[in-house]
Amino acid sequence: MKWPLLVASLVFIGCGQSAAQTLEERQARQTQLVEDVHTTVMEPYREWAASPPYDCTSSKLRTSINGARAFAKNMQDIQVRNRSVSLLRELYASGDWQVEIADGARQHGCTEFARQVYSDVLSIYIGSGYAALRQRAQIGIEEARDEPQQMQGASQPPPTKASSKKPR
Repeated sequence: MKWPLLVASLVFIGCGQSAAQTLEERQARQTQLVEDVHTTVMEPYREWAASPPYDCTSSKLRTSINGARAFAKNMQDIQVRNRSVSLLRELYASGDWQVEIADGARQHGCTEFARQVYSDVLSIYIGSGYAALRQRAQIGIEEARDEPQQMQGASQPPPTKASSKKPR
């Protein structure tokens, strides 16, 4: 899982440095890269979702969440090193993937896992550009409130570090 994310980071670093590329070419390259990373991040989740019975402690759920978080961290690191680069769209995408995984996990009975992911999204994506993402996470929490946890494992996603940088 780490190699595609590292490659993605390297490509993003290089996106702004080629004078021969037009802005449109660089944007198309970034868009395709985000789509490729999305496919890679979501693959373990999709395998999990296609294989009932649903184990809420599955490493595939954790792998997908960790992949989305790793992509966000890589994009944050790039943005910190190069303040002229705005990666709001890419950071938003990583939060969107997390909500997508949480929604699917909740639909398959993993409400505790989903609640934790939603809660993490609310606490991590704090800037005004993430308002719609936070709203989706809040709706997920409210919908999960009355849903029972599936008895076959009550996985929690990996905890986020309270001291970690938050997207702005």
